[in-house]
Amino acid sequence: MFRILLLIFVLDSFVFGGCYEDCVGNVAPLLIQTNLAINTAYTGLDGVMTAAETSYGLYLAGLTYQNSILEDILKVRRHNSIKMKEINFLLSKLIHQKDVQIDINLQKDILKFQQSLINAKDIK
Repeated sequence: MFRILLLIFVLDSFVFGGCYEDCVGNVAPLLIQTNLAINTAYTGLDGVMTAAETSYGLYLAGLTYQNSILEDILKVRRHNSIKMKEINFLLSKLIHQKDVQIDINLQKDILKFQQSLINAKDIK
C-alpha cells in the first residue's frame, strides 16, 4: 500500500509539477497589450461619441428652426382662415343685399308693367 501511495505522489509531482511555467512572464506583456487595445478602442469610441453629440446638436438645432418656421406657417394660415371667413361673410351679405335689391327692382318693374297694361285697357 505504501508503494502505491508513493507511486501516486511521485506521478502527481511529475504530472503537475514537471510542466510548470512561470505565468508572470507571459501575463505581463499580454496585460500591457490588452490595456493598450482597450485604451485605443476607448479613444476611438470617445471620438465617435463626440461626433455623435455634435451631429445630434446640429440635428436638434435644425429641428428647432423647422419647428419655429412651422409655427409661423400655422399662424399665417390661421390668420388667412379668419380673413377668408370674413370675406365669405361679407360676400354672402353683399349677395343677399343684391338679391333683395333685384327683388325690389323686379317688383317695381312688375307694378309698372301691370300699370301699363291697365292703362292700355283704359285706352281701348
